[in-house]
Amino acid sequence: MVFGFGGKARPGVDLSEYEGKAIEITIVTISKRVPMIVTSADSEAKRKGKDSMFMVCSEECSKDAKAAPEEDISVGRMFEGIQGL
Repeated sequence: MVFGFGGKARPGVDLSEYEGKAIEITIVTISKRVPMIVTSADSEAKRKGKDSMFMVCSEECSKDAKAAPEEDISVGRMFEGIQGL
C-alpha cells in the first residue's frame, strides 16, 4: 500500500526543470528518502495549488513527512525516469 499527499513549493523555488517527472528528496530529520512527483502546469493537482505529490510507505511516514520542517527537505538526484518507480 502506498500513501500520498500534495505539497506546495516555497516562494522562489523553481521546479520547472522537473515538471511532470519524479525526483527523490531526503527528509533529514526522519532519515527517509521519498519519491516526489513534480506536478505539470496543466494538471488538476497544480490547479488545486499543489506543486508536488509525495508517495510514502505508511500513514505514519506520511504524518512524519508532513511534520518535517521545510528547511529539512533537500532535493536529491533525478530518477532515471518515472518507469523506475
